[in-house]
Order: sequence, then structure tokens, then C-alpha cells
Amino acid sequence: MTFSRERTISRVLRRKRRRGSVVVIVLWAVALGALLTAAVQISATRGAKIGTEAIARVQARWAARAGVEQMISILEYYSENPDPDDAFAIYNEMGHRAYSEIGDLDGASYVIEHWSEGQLWAGPLDEHTKFNINLSVDNPDPLLNLPYITQDIVDSIRDWIDEDEEPNPEGAEAAWYLTQGFTYHPRNSFMRNLAEMEMIPGAYPEYVREEDWNLNNRFDANEDDGPLLWPHDDSNGQLNAGWSEFLTAHSVGGGLSPTGLPRLYIADAEPEEIAQRAGLAMDQAETIKAFGSNPNNRMSLLFTAPLSHIRDDGSVAPLDGPQVRNVLPLEFQQYEAVFGELTMDDPSYRVPGKMNINTVPETILRDLLNFDPVIADEIIYRRSKLPKGFTSLVQLATVSQTFNAPALAEIADVLDVTSNVFTITSIGRSENTGLEVQLVVVVDRSTLPLHILEYREQ
Repeated sequence: MTFSRERTISRVLRRKRRRGSVVVIVLWAVALGALLTAAVQISATRGAKIGTEAIARVQARWAARAGVEQMISILEYYSENPDPDDAFAIYNEMGHRAYSEIGDLDGASYVIEHWSEGQLWAGPLDEHTKFNINLSVDNPDPLLNLPYITQDIVDSIRDWIDEDEEPNPEGAEAAWYLTQGFTYHPRNSFMRNLAEMEMIPGAYPEYVREEDWNLNNRFDANEDDGPLLWPHDDSNGQLNAGWSEFLTAHSVGGGLSPTGLPRLYIADAEPEEIAQRAGLAMDQAETIKAFGSNPNNRMSLLFTAPLSHIRDDGSVAPLDGPQVRNVLPLEFQQYEAVFGELTMDDPSYRVPGKMNINTVPETILRDLLNFDPVIADEIIYRRSKLPKGFTSLVQLATVSQTFNAPALAEIADVLDVTSNVFTITSIGRSENTGLEVQLVVVVDRSTLPLHILEYREQ
């Protein structure tokens, strides 16, 4: 009896131990299942979040792209169909009056804006509001008026651009870069963008960009937060863009004429073509042909050189001497047509663009260009009275005696009435997540179809 009872107790204990082991195994299985379920859920949530962000990025990117395409279509339309009486028609179409700078796409929206002259503007940035640094080879004075710049930097900029290997007095050519251990040397050609300027000794990024570190012409959050995020800024609600506020390497000369046609290259044109395009008599056209075929001349010289003093080789005879040909002087309308429809720049080459008299900031007119203060103030005053802007520099002579022939020639060397290159900063935003994609696209409408000079996604 005692032995049987012990066996029974032993069997009961073994059953309890087995049940306890099963319970432990089950609990471990449940825990493991819970962990696996949690892992799957976390992975699924993360995947869903990544998928949502990916979709939001695609939406924002294509919304930004839609804004760029909208601006391109406007630029191309007004290049082919310019308004001869309204210089600001294209700006009004791209800006707030037509609300072309904002738009909606499925699940996203875009806005196009830029910072200039201490405030935010709707639409693209006109690159012809700035001085083209590639023009400094022949006209370095505007650079010397920039803050923090010195003569050695200016001379080095000119050496970077000019074609020879002879350094300016305080400049630097290839030999200097080699002796200093640089792995590059001057391009000896036009700069392609303003960031290239930072390869020149003394042209530090802090000077070139200052607070606009990504050169997008827009006030980003990290550019107004003091020392928190790079770049360091004064967090005063104003974008200080350094030299990039005043300089560009993108603006291009030439472009289509006020009638929407390619400008007629005088050196390759026949007098009959010149006469037809500019409304000239044949002897006037022949004189313009001779003048425009002389590589030593500039179009601006036509303001001070009477047609009667232009020789057969295009050179200009002394103005205090006798006339060399019997030809009538140009009238105002003919001047407008000559400067609007003809060009002395070979269309196969890209030439740096002049600033637009209608859009160039007052500070540049007064401080950067070294104009006579009377001329600068008169330009600012006269354009404020023209809501549609100047459509020809010749108009200046009809509104004030300040703009005599020498003054017009000086103005025509650095200013024009049209702009060819614009920087489109388009910000696309997803409605669901608020995620933003920014496109910075530099476009050139001097020829059609329009060319994209630079494309950046941020």
C-alpha cells in the first residue's frame, strides 16, 4: 500500500511538472508572437511612413515642376509675342497680378517667389537686375564699389576671365595658382555661375553668399535663426546675400527683337535687309552696314557719331571736321528700330547681358554703376512716371534734356530695356505632410526654344 501511494504521488508530481513546462512554453510562444507582431507592425508603420513621404515628395516635386513649366510657357509666349508698348507685361503675367506664381496640383501646391531689395517678390528673379561679373574685364569699376572687396580681388577676377596669361598689377594668373599648390587655374573665359567666383583668392563664400548660403534668392529658415544653424546670420528678418545680391554670371545679351524676330546681325546682313528691318533709306542702311561691320565700334557710339561722319570702313571721322558722306541723320523712330532690331554681337556667341533699366535697383544705379548722380536720379524719376516702363533707351531723349547724346551713349553701354535670363525658384508643397521640394532653375529666352542654364533640386 505504501509503495502504491508513492507511485501515485510521483505520477501526480510529474503531471504537474509537465503542465508547468507547457505553460512556460506557451507563455514564451505568446511573448515571441507578440514581439513578432510588434516588429511587423513597426516595420509596416515605418514602411507606410516611408511610402507616405515618398508619395509626398513626388507630389511636391511635380508641383514645383509645374510652377517652373508655367513660367517657361509665359516666357516663351512673350518672347514670340512681345508687347511693344508695355515693358512690364511679361512681369505682370509672371507675378501677382495674374496669380501665375501660385498654383495647385493634385495633393500639392506651388509658389514662386524671390528675395530682392529687402523684400519678398512674387515670380522669378530677373538676372538683369544685377551686374554681370563677366563684364568686369572691360569695366571693373562696379566691383570696386562692393563691400569687403579689394583691388587684388578685382584684378584676380579679371585675370580669371580674360584670355591672356598676363596678370593684372595685383592679380593672379595660372603661374600663381601653381606656385600656391592649387589643383586648378583660371578659366580664361566667362564664369559660368557665381559660385565659381569663390575659387579666386580672397573671394570667400562669406563675401559671395553671406546669408544666402545655397544661392537660391530665397529667405530660408536657417538663414534667419542666428547662430543655431549654418550659415551664421543676424536673424533680423532681412536676407543679406552678400555680393550675390549685386552680381550675376547668367545674364545674356541679345535676344529676340521687339517684333519677336531674331535680331539682324549687321556684319552678315545685306543693306537691303537692314533698310527693311529698321525702316531706313538705302544710303542710311549702307552707312549702318559699314559702321556695324567694324569690330572696333559699339552700338552705343551711334548716339554720338552722326551718320554723315562714318567712313566706308566704319570708322568715325572727327566730328569737328567735314562730313564724309551726304546722308540724313537718324530720326527717333529709326534709332528705336536700329537698337531694337539690329545687333553687332555675333549670334553664335553668348555675350554677357546688360542690366535692365526698368528693373535695376536704385542702389545699383546710384552706387554700383558710378553714373553721374543727376543721370541716376533722372532715370529713377522718369521710370517712376512710366507704369509700362521704357521700351527703348531712345525714349530717354524725349523726356528730358539731361539725356543728351553722350549721356545716352554712357547709358547704352551698361543698360538695356529687356531681360533674357530669369531664375525661377519654385517651392512645391505636399498638402498631406507639408513636405517641401524646392527647384532652382535658371532659364534663358534669348533664343527659342528656351534654354535651361542651371537646374538644382533642394
